[in-house]
Amino acid sequence: MTTLLKHLLLPPGSMLLVLLGGLVFSRRRGSAGWCVALACCLGLLVLAMPLGCALLARMVEIYPPLPAALLASGQAEAIVILGSDSDYAIELGGETVGEQTLARLRYGAWLHRRTGLPVLLSGGLVEPEAPSLAEQMDQVMTDDYAISGSRLETRSRDTWENAVESAAILRGMKVERFYLVTHARDMPRALRAFEKNGMTPIPAPLGFDELRPSGPRAWTPSAKTLLASYYVLYELAGGLAYRVMY
Repeated sequence: MTTLLKHLLLPPGSMLLVLLGGLVFSRRRGSAGWCVALACCLGLLVLAMPLGCALLARMVEIYPPLPAALLASGQAEAIVILGSDSDYAIELGGETVGEQTLARLRYGAWLHRRTGLPVLLSGGLVEPEAPSLAEQMDQVMTDDYAISGSRLETRSRDTWENAVESAAILRGMKVERFYLVTHARDMPRALRAFEKNGMTPIPAPLGFDELRPSGPRAWTPSAKTLLASYYVLYELAGGLAYRVMY
């Protein structure tokens, strides 16, 4: 139900519903309904263009890439990688990490090789009969990156619970400062969650949607860019909800 509401309330779902309403309304009100429908079409077009997505992303991607000087400073005591998505890959034998989670693992493995810090993987159940997301992440870290021995947090269902459950494990490890690995657009909400749970995360963002090509490609719409805009809008809404709730 939560997933359904999320897709209906955020673009493109919400805009398609308004577009349909505008077309229906146009039968009675004529030009007013057509104006609503046209505005929705233009809105979807802007969200599908890299330039439009980049302008949105600037509102949430407020933390820069981790500086090399900070990486070499030795301030962090661990690396925490937040899970995001899972996918069923028949060629790999079943449920495994999705594209976004895989990108986070790649960067987390890169950080681990340069620092030697212990790794905590955070992500709970995604399907009733499947391993937890953290277990799927650990499988990839072991098989693909030859990194074993990661600590696993397997109970969380969202970013706030990522922080609550991970904080308990980190305290047991006597860790307070750590590199927090998640997408740049997710970082403000994730940092707030961990800080509210008494931790001191150091942002290690990846996947910057703000960095888009210039020239004609910046104006070329695509389904991939529309999906990126959806994630950015989700984070804008989620960030507002976190400021109200926490």
